[in-house]
Amino acid sequence: MEAGESVYWFEQVAPSGRAPLTGSVSADAVVVGGGIAGLSAAQRLLDAGLAVALVEADTCGAGATGRSSGFITPDSELQLADLARRFGDDTARRLYAGARASCDHVRATIERHGLRCDLVECDSVYAALDEAGARTLREEHEVRRRLGFASSYLDAGAVPSAVATRRYAGAVRYGDTFAINAAAYAAGLRDALAAAGVAVYERSPVTSIAPGVVTTRGGEVRAPRVILCLDRYAPSLGVATRAVHHARAYLTLTEALDRGVIASLFPAGPVMLWDTDLIYQYLRPTAEGRILVGGGALSRTYVDHAADAAPVYAKLERYLEETFPALRGVRFTHRWHGLIGVTKDILPLAGVGADGRGAFHALAGAGLPWSVTAGRVAAERALSGAVDRDDVFDPGRAFTTLDPLQPLLGKPLTWMLAYPLARSVERGGSARVRARQRALGAAVLLALGALVWAAWRRRR
Repeated sequence: MEAGESVYWFEQVAPSGRAPLTGSVSADAVVVGGGIAGLSAAQRLLDAGLAVALVEADTCGAGATGRSSGFITPDSELQLADLARRFGDDTARRLYAGARASCDHVRATIERHGLRCDLVECDSVYAALDEAGARTLREEHEVRRRLGFASSYLDAGAVPSAVATRRYAGAVRYGDTFAINAAAYAAGLRDALAAAGVAVYERSPVTSIAPGVVTTRGGEVRAPRVILCLDRYAPSLGVATRAVHHARAYLTLTEALDRGVIASLFPAGPVMLWDTDLIYQYLRPTAEGRILVGGGALSRTYVDHAADAAPVYAKLERYLEETFPALRGVRFTHRWHGLIGVTKDILPLAGVGADGRGAFHALAGAGLPWSVTAGRVAAERALSGAVDRDDVFDPGRAFTTLDPLQPLLGKPLTWMLAYPLARSVERGGSARVRARQRALGAAVLLALGALVWAAWRRRR
């Protein structure tokens, strides 16, 4: 953690006392990773009647899960219109319905186990910063209507009825979403799973993964099913090294505000809001009456080493004060950043890995519900033994047309270019992407041949 950073969510969670793994143990399935994807996978495997072990390098929820904004909404880095544009209506409807089902699953888990995780009922609001953004939102609203997902479109004059600001040129609003302290959710679900029989080992960093065997610093787990839920840490263990990179997000939190102030900012009830910037800002109230605001900067999102974060935090705090002038001069008490695993096409990896180890992957779900989806899909694949190489979550898929250039460009630049490409230009699934990759490769070879020919002619 950088100097001056403090993760508010962690302060609300009691320290964990789960013992590390020692010696050799056996199970029907072992889950590596105690974030929301790993806990969701373990939950599904336990429900299927398997003996499950879970190993976590730190404490459950200590990584990207516990540092997140806590948005529980089916939207992620890809809006519904983005999914429909790339994959067509049927696949978009299936993917979005799956993310909605994961939101429902989180709510049902909270209710089933009585988890105390600062749940706040919040509608989702996607807001436009300018007229170009408003056109994007009108498309999003139309796609939602066409695919059967309810929403309301608010023009610039109607936005203040939901969010007390004149900043936005329009918004799409829909309900049945909420926010949580994801660190508390992870800790509570960990304890519930342990009480139900899952063997949970914390502070047990994995050192190697082989078919049927996961080795940690203190022991090993032998199991016929291995499910890797490592998020951005996967490449450090030689897993999905070309497919997973990290994105850096920054969050800052105000002091607790008067309930009347909160009510005045959100006249029709609390909302989770994000805007139409490429690297967008987002905000929401917490259960305690604070305002969380998050975002980033394109120049820092995919870099390998953190630069001075102060300008980014200052940008976010200025954004909040410009959105809500009544908050000018408010005190900000917490700042922190988080690294999340991301793929080049933004969709998670969920299924059997393409590296021949026989492990199932649930990696790089951008957004908590999408990580839940990845964990549960990987668990289902592990239960059935199925390999679906046509699925959009297939770990061995082609991601974007730029994939072949990654060795030349390096990870940070490849991901920086792939992000807008995946959101607006790419079309179709893996087969169509591979066809474009072959065309790009042929074009590059022709260009190189032309350069060699021209150089040869000049030498003559």
